[in-house]
Amino acid sequence: MAKKINYFRSHVRQGMTTIADHDNTGKRSKININLKVKETNLKDNTSANLQIDKEVSILGPGDVTGLNTKIISKAFPNKNTSNFEPSQVPFIEFSEPDFVWRYSCKTVNEGQNWIPWLSLIVLQSGNNEDAEFTEERSTSKDLPPRIRIKSNAVLPDLNQSWRWSHVNTIQTEGLSPKELENKIKNAPDQVICRQICARRLKPNTAYRAFLIPTYKIGAETALGNSNEDIDRRALLWDEPSEAIGSVMPYFYDWKFRTGDEGNFDTLVKKIVPREIQNLGSKTIDFSNPGYGIDEPDFILSIESALTGINGQEGNDPMPVEKKQQLAELFNRGIEHNNEETILRVTPPVYGEWYAGKQNSSEKVNVDRNEWLEEVNLDFRYRTIAGLGVEFVKKNQEGLMKSAWQQYNKVKKVNRELNLGRFGRELSGCMNKRLKELQPHNYFKLSLPLQNKVLIEGEGNEPNTTIAPYLKASHITDHLTHKKVRKYLNKRKGIRTGDALVQVKDSHLVSKSFRVEGVKRYTHQGTPSNFYQKSEDFLETEWVDNIVEKTKGAMDPNKHIVDRIKQRTKSFRGREKLLNQLSDKEDELRPVKWYPEFHQPMYHYLKGLSEEYILSGLENIPMNTVGLLQSNRKFVEAFMLGLNHEMASELRWREFPTDMRGSYFRSFWDTTIYSLDPEEKQNFRNTNYGQQLLQQLTIQFGNAYNTFEEIEAAYVEPNPDSTQKQVATLYEEAVEKWLLTRDEDKDIAQISEWSTASNLGNHPVDGKPNANQENQNQTVILLRAELLQKFNNVLIYLVPKNANGKPDFTNSENRKFPIFEGEIGADIVFLGFDLVSADAEDYFLIFEERITELQYGLDVTGDAENIGWEDFAGHEEGEYLDGKLPGGDSNWNNPAFIGNVMTRKQTRVAVKLSTLI
Repeated sequence: MAKKINYFRSHVRQGMTTIADHDNTGKRSKININLKVKETNLKDNTSANLQIDKEVSILGPGDVTGLNTKIISKAFPNKNTSNFEPSQVPFIEFSEPDFVWRYSCKTVNEGQNWIPWLSLIVLQSGNNEDAEFTEERSTSKDLPPRIRIKSNAVLPDLNQSWRWSHVNTIQTEGLSPKELENKIKNAPDQVICRQICARRLKPNTAYRAFLIPTYKIGAETALGNSNEDIDRRALLWDEPSEAIGSVMPYFYDWKFRTGDEGNFDTLVKKIVPREIQNLGSKTIDFSNPGYGIDEPDFILSIESALTGINGQEGNDPMPVEKKQQLAELFNRGIEHNNEETILRVTPPVYGEWYAGKQNSSEKVNVDRNEWLEEVNLDFRYRTIAGLGVEFVKKNQEGLMKSAWQQYNKVKKVNRELNLGRFGRELSGCMNKRLKELQPHNYFKLSLPLQNKVLIEGEGNEPNTTIAPYLKASHITDHLTHKKVRKYLNKRKGIRTGDALVQVKDSHLVSKSFRVEGVKRYTHQGTPSNFYQKSEDFLETEWVDNIVEKTKGAMDPNKHIVDRIKQRTKSFRGREKLLNQLSDKEDELRPVKWYPEFHQPMYHYLKGLSEEYILSGLENIPMNTVGLLQSNRKFVEAFMLGLNHEMASELRWREFPTDMRGSYFRSFWDTTIYSLDPEEKQNFRNTNYGQQLLQQLTIQFGNAYNTFEEIEAAYVEPNPDSTQKQVATLYEEAVEKWLLTRDEDKDIAQISEWSTASNLGNHPVDGKPNANQENQNQTVILLRAELLQKFNNVLIYLVPKNANGKPDFTNSENRKFPIFEGEIGADIVFLGFDLVSADAEDYFLIFEERITELQYGLDVTGDAENIGWEDFAGHEEGEYLDGKLPGGDSNWNNPAFIGNVMTRKQTRVAVKLSTLI
C-alpha cells in the first residue's frame, strides 16, 4: 500500500475572486464583464454585433454578519479541555479549502500571499483581573456576539496573519505540484484549510479562543454599523494597541485551560532508571491467628502480587509443632471409624477437591511440601487465599446470577443432546427393521426423502441428491403419475427372486398404450420398444451401490449425530474435560461444563488495597522506571482460594457441579498490543468479533461493515470522533475476547495441577516462561509525571541492532506487554515474556501515540527542531507575529510553517539492562 503524507499549500483561491479587481477602495471588489452579442432581425434578415460592458460587484467581508458553524470541521483543543499542553497552539479547520481567503481583499509579499478575512486569537479568560476581555451585549439578535478588549490584552499583528493560515491534505507520497493542484481542484472534500493561533500559552491558565473578522469593514458590519465609507482593505487594527478598549465581534469561540508545562519529550527525559528498594512485601502480626494457635511475637512478611526482581521468598518461620497442630485440626474434618464415618466442622482445606482429598482422613501432612500443604499450612499463602474467599462472599449474589444465566444456555444444549440420543435409539430400531426389506423395496420406501439423501459424486463430479439424479435419468417422471400407477397396479406383477430381471414389453404395457411425455428408449443391441434392463445397462445407467448409499444416508448414527454435532460444536469446543476422552465416548454425551468468570481479578485486590498489588509504593520516587517480577505463588494462592470458595457456593446453591471447576483463571488484565496478525484474524471469527461487526453496522451503517474498515479506524493517525468511537469499541471487544482464551489465562486448570507440584508452578501450557525454572514474568514499573499528562503513552521493547541501537526496521521484532495494569494516576506496570537475563539485548521504548493532528513547538529546540526559545525577543504569552528563528526566511512561507509546527511522533529509548 502506498504511503500517505501531509501536503501543505500557502493558500487557495477559487471562483470569481481570482479574476476580480482588488485594487479599488470600494465596499466590494469589481469584475468588468465584456459580453459580445450578435443581433439578428428575423423580418429583414439583417444582423449586427453588439458589445455590452458591465461592472459587477462580488460579495466581500463587509457582507458577512454570521457564520454557519457546519463549515468548521475541527477546533483544537476540544471545548473545555483542562490540561492543554502550553507548548502547543490552538487551531481551527474549515471543510472548504478556500474558505479562509474567500473574501480576502489585501495581498502581501508582492501578491504571493493573501491576508485572510478571518483571524483566530486567544485571550485569557476568567473573572479575575488577568482576564483580557469582558462580555458585551449585542444590539440585535441577528448580529454575532461581541467582547470588549481590556487594556492588559495581548493581541496579534494582523498584518502578519497570512503566515498562520494554510491548506492541508493527505495524499499519496510523491505527488508533483501540478498533481497536487489537480487533487485539490478535483477532490475538495479531501482538503481543509487551517488557521493557527501562534501565541505561546502560559501554563495553568484559562483561555478563550475567538474567530474574528480581520478587516475593519467586516467588523463594522458585524457590529451593525455603517460601512459605506470604509476602505475594504483596511484591517481591524494595524497596531495591536489600536484595539485596546474597542468592541470586537466574533463568529465562533471555545474555552480551554492549559496544564502544567512540559511536553512528551521533556517529561520522558525526566524519567530515571532506578533499582527500587523495599518493594513487594509487608509485615503482618500473626501472634494470634486463631485455630487455637498462640505464638507470641510471630511476625510474617507477606509478599504482594509484584515483587522486586531479586526478591527472596524465604522460609516459613512458623514452628513445626504449630504446623502439626494446624494439620491435625484440618484432618479432623472426616474420620473413618470401622464402618462409621464421622464428619466434623473444621476450617476449610483450600483445594481439597482439586487434589482429591475431600474424603481423606489425612488431607494435609506436615512432612509433605506440595501445593496443598503450602496454601493451607503456610499462613502467608493461606492469608492470600482468604482474600479470594472474601471476594466470593461479598459478590455471591451477582456471581450466582451469572452462573445460572450461563447454565441456562448449556441446559438447552444438553436437552437437545439428550433428545438426539433418544431419537437415535428410536430411529435405530426402525432402521434395523427396514434393512430387512428387499433392496428395491427399501429404495422405493426412501423416495419421499429423495431431496435429502446425498449421493457423492465420483471424481470431479459434484455431490448431488437422489432427486436431481433421477430427474436426469432416461426414465420419465411420468411413470409415477397417478393414472399410470393405477393402470400398472391392474397388471399382473412379475417377480422372480430378489433381483430386477429383464422384462418383455408385453409384461409391462401394451404397445397401443401411450402415456404423454414417455420417452421411447432402445438400448444398443436390444430390440425393445419401450424399456429393458440388462446387466450392462444397469452398470452404465445406475449409480453403483445406490441402495447401499441410501441406507448409509438414512442411518440414524450418521444423519442424527452429524446434525446435532454441527449445532452444538461451539459449546463442545468450550467443554471442560477433567480427563482425556476415550474412543468409546458417546458423541451425543451431555456437555461437561462449569461457569467461567473472565474478569481480571487484580482490579478487586487493588480496590481492597494497592498494597496487595505492590507493597511499598511510598518508596518509589517520582519519574522512576524500574524492573519488577510477577509473584506466581501469590497469584496461584489467591486464585485457589477464589475457586475453592466458588465451588462451595455452587454446591450450597444446588448448582450441578463436581466441585473441581476452574471458575476464575484470569488475574492480570490483557492488552490489545499483544495481538499478532494471526490472532487478529482469529478474532474476526469469534462471537465477540461478529457481535462487534453487527453493533457497528447498526450504529454506523455501511461505513464500518467490514473488519478491514474497523481495523483501519483503529490505526488511523488522525481520527475523527467516529473513528475514535469505533477504535474504542474494537479495543474493548478484543481485550474481552483475549480474557476468554485459554492461552491468555494466568493459571492452568486447577484440576490438572499435579498433587506433587509446588505453588507457583502452574502456568498455562505454552505461556511465556512456562518451561523455565523461574516462571515469574518480567514487569516494567513506571511512576512518572508523563502518565498524569499523557495517558496514552505506548511502552514496548525492541531488540538491539548490530550497532547497538534500537532496531525499528522490523515491527514483528517488537515485544508488547502480555498484561498491564495501573495504580493511581501516575503508576503503570507492564508484564513481558522476557527473563532478566535477556535484558541486555533490548531497549525499552516510550512512544507518544498521536491520535489526532497537533501543532506547536518544543520549548527548547535542537539541531533538527525549532523551539519557542529560538525566536529572539519572544516572551511567554506573546504572539510570534513576524519573528523569524535565526533569520530563517523559510518562515515567510505559510506552507513551511504548517509543516514545521506539526507535532511529530516522539520516541525515547532506554537500555533495559540499566534497570537491573
